[in-house]
Amino acid sequence: MTNIGDYIAKARIDKGYSMRKLARLSGLDNATISKIESGKIKNPKLSLIKTLCRYLDIAYEDCLYVMQLGATYNPNNNILMNYYNNISDDELKSTYKNIIGKINEYDKILSYLHQQFNQTDDKKLLIDTIKSYEYENRTNKYIRKILEEKILNKYLNS
Repeated sequence: MTNIGDYIAKARIDKGYSMRKLARLSGLDNATISKIESGKIKNPKLSLIKTLCRYLDIAYEDCLYVMQLGATYNPNNNILMNYYNNISDDELKSTYKNIIGKINEYDKILSYLHQQFNQTDDKKLLIDTIKSYEYENRTNKYIRKILEEKILNKYLNS
């Protein structure tokens, strides 16, 4: 697995930003960004990571996972993938119902948050909240896909 410095550097380069440009956009010190990317700061403050995520268009939760602090779905998170791929037939129906409920709930919350976006002065906080819910809902939809494949395979093989 990559470290957070490499992950941030790749995202910055993919965006076409120099360190100076990222520093100017984010309001962070160029030296701090350099130290994060070089690995001199191995565990940056989460508030710094959240700020960088905002300007690099990367998911904060993915950064947490890279830093080994997150537990939501990530393509590299074999623990969650294995859990849902190997869920028992007895748990399949209730787990599927629960994930559908979460998706519907998050869709409603996201709809409300998007409506509120133009009515608030604290857009940064709202953007972070929206991004977190969107990330979680992508996770939920991926889990739904795994469960639907299991259900389909179960009924095709019975």
